[in-house]
Amino acid sequence: MELGYDYVDYNGPEQIGFSQATFNIRDGVRSSVVEEYLKPASSRSNLHILHGANVLQILFEDKRATGVKFLYKGKVGMGAQVVLIGKLGLCIDASLM
Repeated sequence: MELGYDYVDYNGPEQIGFSQATFNIRDGVRSSVVEEYLKPASSRSNLHILHGANVLQILFEDKRATGVKFLYKGKVGMGAQVVLIGKLGLCIDASLM
C-alpha cells in the first residue's frame, strides 16, 4: 500500500498493517452476536443455553469435535451433538484447543 504497510488478516499471525473491519449491521445499526444469532435461535427445541457454564474440555473422536465437558452451577456435565462454544465477545481459552 502507499504507506508501505501490507493488507493483513487481523486473525492471522501478522497483524501490523491494514485490514477490513467486519461488523454485524442491520438496518444501518451495528448489532451484537446475541441479537443476530443467539436470540433468533433460542426458541429451537434442540438448543440449550447454559448462561455462565465454563467449558473444561472439548471432546474429540479422531480429529472431529464431538462434544464438551463443562462446569455449570458446581456440577460437571457432558454435552454432545452440535455444540457452539464461545464467550460472546471474548476469546476462547487456548488451553481448550
